[in-house]
Amino acid sequence: MWFGLDDKQDDTKGHWVISQFRPRKEKDKTQVYYQPNPMPKVSREIFDKLWSKVMATKDKKGNFPSGNSSQIFEEDGDIDHDLRRDIAWDLGHCTIGAAVDKGKRYISFFDIWDLAPKEIEKFGIDVQKYGKAPQIYFRIYEP
Repeated sequence: MWFGLDDKQDDTKGHWVISQFRPRKEKDKTQVYYQPNPMPKVSREIFDKLWSKVMATKDKKGNFPSGNSSQIFEEDGDIDHDLRRDIAWDLGHCTIGAAVDKGKRYISFFDIWDLAPKEIEKFGIDVQKYGKAPQIYFRIYEP
């Protein structure tokens, strides 16, 4: 994978490490996900604001739309600047969801880290031949 993210000798150090979480719907037990290191921290106030914004993107079937981070992290100033920087800067357009685990709310972040978007294929560049794009998944639990 790109930038040595699959280096099994060092999967607990650096900015991206093996995630302690996986999506609830993931059936492939061998799929590896990554999370930021350190994990972003939020206050209760920011968590509640973010939770409300994430839940507002949920569709009628109960799903969160792909790339809804753009809608959630609008530059309206009500979501913590550091959190926006830590997540939106690294991931760009990602999918943000929300759920409850053992009575505790969490906000999840999922992205297939497309460092070289598919649009470059029109120029004859196939970055995927050098490795599979890393998948990012992590959760921020309510404080």
